[in-house]
Amino acid sequence: MDRAQIEAYFDDPKRQEQLVQAISRLVRIRSVREDAQPGMPFGPGPAAALAEALALCGELGLSAQNHENYVGTADLNEKETRLHILGHLDVVGEGTGWTVTEPYTPKLVDGMLYGRGADDDKGPVVCALMAMQAVRELGVELNYNVRMILGTDEESGSGDIAYYYAREPYAPYTFSPDAEFPVINIEKGSYKPAFTKTWAPETATPRVTALQGGFRINVLPPEAECVVTGLSAAAARPYCDRSAAETGAVYELSEAGDDLRILCHGKGAHASLPEEGNNAITALLHLLCALPLAKVGSTAALHALNALFPHGDCAGRALGIAQSDAVSGALTLAFSLPLYAEEGKTSLTIAVGCTGGHHRSVAVTHALAGFIHGLGYQVLENHRDMTRA
Repeated sequence: MDRAQIEAYFDDPKRQEQLVQAISRLVRIRSVREDAQPGMPFGPGPAAALAEALALCGELGLSAQNHENYVGTADLNEKETRLHILGHLDVVGEGTGWTVTEPYTPKLVDGMLYGRGADDDKGPVVCALMAMQAVRELGVELNYNVRMILGTDEESGSGDIAYYYAREPYAPYTFSPDAEFPVINIEKGSYKPAFTKTWAPETATPRVTALQGGFRINVLPPEAECVVTGLSAAAARPYCDRSAAETGAVYELSEAGDDLRILCHGKGAHASLPEEGNNAITALLHLLCALPLAKVGSTAALHALNALFPHGDCAGRALGIAQSDAVSGALTLAFSLPLYAEEGKTSLTIAVGCTGGHHRSVAVTHALAGFIHGLGYQVLENHRDMTRA
């Protein structure tokens, strides 16, 4: 078997159409994690995507098995398994702002297939499965088995893979087709602490009475909104225009009685690459700290958040935790899920990543928690992966 034969196999237009159609079958399924249901540990969407993927495995001539709807497996042959391929079928929530097509309506445009999960990770999963099919159809004799593991919870904690490897042995070799080609041997870890602040009940205006944004911890928020009581749209507009020029965000204003609703449009991105987006939450904080708000506890809290997480700071410079190394690159910081309520409670979650065996997130988090606690905030510190081997 030479390279020309392999390339001729994949260059066949019928093969390319098969690839597009197979990916599209999976993209059409909204496989976002939801509440568990009987027999569906991550909700109906991931379970449906797994069922469709296992059906595809059978069509490709692979031996498929469903492991309690946590993962599925597809084996190339019955020999000893020496290689695992780790892919996943779940996706991050679709958010807003889609232009080429709707999230779950796959569309091929100029050689690019658009749709939620086409790139992360349904497309690469199908490519790996079709590569396994090619090995069979081209008669390539392997001394060992290759097993594809189809995960359903990669985006929300990887409880799927933890379940599988608690019951099945590791393979000597593993790779995941879920990153840039050709090979990445270092990947970020993450840390997601929560910080809270309380203050006395307030009546002075204008003040912020509600603030929310983001929908997943690992997604840079494309939108955020707040309610300011006691401020008119006319009074706020000059500040919005100035902040828009400074942040690149877009601010929409609408009034309802004494309340002013401000909707901030940024640009979403994966939380591991915050520099590729425009954080709507920090852009909104930037604006709020420019508005002539009453000098009350909630306003002080907003100013503190803005000082700790200034718009455009994706490295933790304001927190004093920015660092990098030659192997794993720079630490990244994404303020992605604030919770704010009128009764005087606000919390936020910060993700601190470690990479390539450099488990610096633990030390960084201790330093960060101590710093913020020193500012008078309550800090809940939780190391999710400390117990993992």
